Amino acid sequence: MKRIILTAACAAALFSHAAMAGELTGASIGLDYNTLMNDDNGRLDKKTLSGSAEYGIDPNFSLQGDLAYAKVRSLEADGYEATVHGIYHANDTASFGVFAGRSDSNELGLGLNYTGLEAGLEFGAFESDIYLASGTQNDMNATLLGLGTTYNASEAASVGLSYDRAEVVTLDASRVQLEGEYRIGQYALTAQVGHAKFEDAYSDNYIGVGAKMTFGAKRGATFDRRGILEAWPGL
Repeated sequence: MKRIILTAACAAALFSHAAMAGELTGASIGLDYNTLMNDDNGRLDKKTLSGSAEYGIDPNFSLQGDLAYAKVRSLEADGYEATVHGIYHANDTASFGVFAGRSDSNELGLGLNYTGLEAGLEFGAFESDIYLASGTQNDMNATLLGLGTTYNASEAASVGLSYDRAEVVTLDASRVQLEGEYRIGQYALTAQVGHAKFEDAYSDNYIGVGAKMTFGAKRGATFDRRGILEAWPGL
C-alpha cells in the first residue's frame, strides 16, 4: 500500500510539472463489474473503480497516470493499481509509450512492480494497441503482455477483441475478450464477454458491464490501464 501511494504521489508531481508547461488533453473515470460464470468456482466477481488523466507537454509528448481500486467480493479481497506512462505521439495515428506501475493486494498475496513498452495505432475505423511488461513479484520474475483491436462502426458504437496474459510466479493466466461500447456524448456504456484460463487451476467464461465518463479526447487518455487486476477477470 505504501508503494502504491508513493507511485501515485510521483504521478501527481509529474502532472503538476506538466500542467505548468501544457494542458490536460484527456481524462476518464469508470466503474466496471465482471464475474466468472461457473458456480463451482465460487462465483468470483470483481468491481473496479478507476480513473485516468493525460497532460500534454507539447504536441508530441505527454504524461498519463492511472489509478484503480478493485474489490473481489467472494474472496473479501481488495486490490490497488497505479501506473505512470510517458508517451510520444509520432503523428495523428501512432503513439508509443513507456510505463511503470504497481499492483498490490494483501489478501491475494499480490505485490508486483512492473515496467513496460506500449504502442497504439489508428488506421481508418480501426484502432489497435499492444503492450509488453516485465516485473518482480516476491523477487521472482513476472511478465505481462496484451494486444487488442477496436472497430469503430460509428461515432457512437464500437466493438473490440483483445488478448491479455500474465505469468506471475507459479500462476499463468490469460483471457480472450470481446467488448462492445456505446457512447452518448461524454458518457459510455460497455459490455464484455470472454474466456479466462488459469493454468493448473481451471478455465471459465465470464461476462462484464461498465460505465465511464470521458473528458477532452474521445477516449479520454491515450492508453488503457495496465496491470494484473486489469488482465484477470473475477480476480
